[in-house]
Amino acid sequence: MRLSRVWKLYLVFTVVLIAGMTSTGFILQGQLKSRLNELLEENVLNLARVMAKVMPDTEESSILDPFSR
Repeated sequence: MRLSRVWKLYLVFTVVLIAGMTSTGFILQGQLKSRLNELLEENVLNLARVMAKVMPDTEESSILDPFSR
């Protein structure tokens, strides 16, 4: 069975398109993971700073009693 030129071009372009989309997906996934990790680290540090300001300085506090159980 012989394929016409149009079908050959169609198959080549389809393979190139799928390969391009796959490689772009892997690249974007890596960049997205690193950006999300940076944002999570930033949010955790901000939360820790807020908690450090809100928490009392003494260890004998009734505020922490509900959390110690």
